[in-house]
Amino acid sequence: MRLTQFAPIFLPLGLLFNACATTQAPEAVVKDKKEHVLQGQPQPEVWFQGTPEQAFAQAKADNKLLFVYWGAVWCPPCNELKSEVFSKPRFAELMKNFVPVYLDGDTDQAQVWGERLSASGYPTVLVLTPDGRELYRLSTSLNEDEFHAAVQPVLKENQNFAEAFKRLENRETKADDWKILAYTSWDQLPEGRYTGDRLLNAAKRAADKVPANMPKEKAIFAANLLNLANMQKDDKESANSLADIKIESKRYLDAIFANKDTIQAARSFVNYSAKPTVEFLLGKPKGKPYDDLKKRWLKAAAEIAANPNNSVDTRLAAWNPAIEFQKLEAPDAAVPAKLKADVQAAAAEADKNAETAFERHAVISSAAYMLRQVGDFDGARKLLETEAAKTDTPWYYYSSLASLEQELKNEKAAQTWAAKARESVVGRASRIQWITNDIILNAKIKNADQKAYMLNLTKEYYETATTLDDGFSGRNWARAKKVSDSLKDWHKDPAFTALFSTYEKKCSGLEKESQKNCEKHFAELKD
Repeated sequence: MRLTQFAPIFLPLGLLFNACATTQAPEAVVKDKKEHVLQGQPQPEVWFQGTPEQAFAQAKADNKLLFVYWGAVWCPPCNELKSEVFSKPRFAELMKNFVPVYLDGDTDQAQVWGERLSASGYPTVLVLTPDGRELYRLSTSLNEDEFHAAVQPVLKENQNFAEAFKRLENRETKADDWKILAYTSWDQLPEGRYTGDRLLNAAKRAADKVPANMPKEKAIFAANLLNLANMQKDDKESANSLADIKIESKRYLDAIFANKDTIQAARSFVNYSAKPTVEFLLGKPKGKPYDDLKKRWLKAAAEIAANPNNSVDTRLAAWNPAIEFQKLEAPDAAVPAKLKADVQAAAAEADKNAETAFERHAVISSAAYMLRQVGDFDGARKLLETEAAKTDTPWYYYSSLASLEQELKNEKAAQTWAAKARESVVGRASRIQWITNDIILNAKIKNADQKAYMLNLTKEYYETATTLDDGFSGRNWARAKKVSDSLKDWHKDPAFTALFSTYEKKCSGLEKESQKNCEKHFAELKD
């Protein structure tokens, strides 16, 4: 199974417009959008200031492609992208070739648009034609230079991923295809079209056949292949392909660890995929193959951490492999004092060096999580509380504090932080997400007062979701499924069934697709 699921990759413009029709006046949508611009939009003058419908019309009139960003003001990887790419002068110059659309997930009808554009995970970056055809779904883990290199094929040659992918499968890959294949976000591709074994075989072919004079792309393809294999390791239909990848894994690892340039190109893989790769390739962390892999991996991570051209967050994340190897070897033991001290120093350095709001949004939650991983809960708590007191998105840090206290089994403190997060959150979809988070947390807590608390939370969730046209669309629909799962112990309770009955009636007032999902949600609660 893949980590993300998406709807079909192409939708005619008329269908997009009809599905996203709204009774709200266009100027009201723009006003709502500008409120979010003030919170998190880099270089506001660069982006198209209007509705998505108006952006498509403008692209058609100007004969330009659309560059669409989908994200949220609180999202750490979104802010990393803003810091490393969107806030740079070169980005502003490049966007003159596009109609650039900044689609904040909390603006009116944003989740409907997200569903129409197959954008669910934050961040998603798309290049579309004026008629709504997707040409490119860019990787969002790029620095400024990589981003500009990635955009050139679609801008100059009107290349698109679907055609390049087809040529790859047919063994007809052109020289210009390799860049667009390398810099596409493969793990966000529509699962209905790019499924299981087909995707894995194409990824393997890319890693095997990319020209030798493209070592950085070869490293990216090798990392992409191993990541997909990690995600699909239990897929029985891909068993033969997975076995082949294991047999040839040394060659793929050699491509990644070949030199500083290839390590840099595959830095996200190096920083975040040590544990799943060891589990997939070796099973257990022992023996010479494991020792050799660990040595290579930690050397590569050290090079990433020492590279001053990397972002603050990337340099900090380079300590993650050391933590993962330690957890693999001794999952229940305390982290060695030296590793703990090293991570504490790295977190403090990241806190010091993260100067802009974008950098801090990208870095602080990661630093706190890494401190938790090495057992410094007090340090993590202090970092989160300090940041929450001065940030424009405190709810994100309150949720991290709730998670920290839950890990320490401090139920009352976890409930308090979760409630504070829910009460402070700003934004349509974000509000639904944080109410859902609170429901999930409290569903795990069992005490005499819990039923009344859960009933109030559930009422707040449905009151919010059923008053938004897109309350059951896009990411909001994913939250509805989590709410249903969390309420399974109360599905038959009379107080909850009465509440369900009250809000089920409100489904009819929602946007078409949201209405359908709403009705499906309440029908499942009756099963």
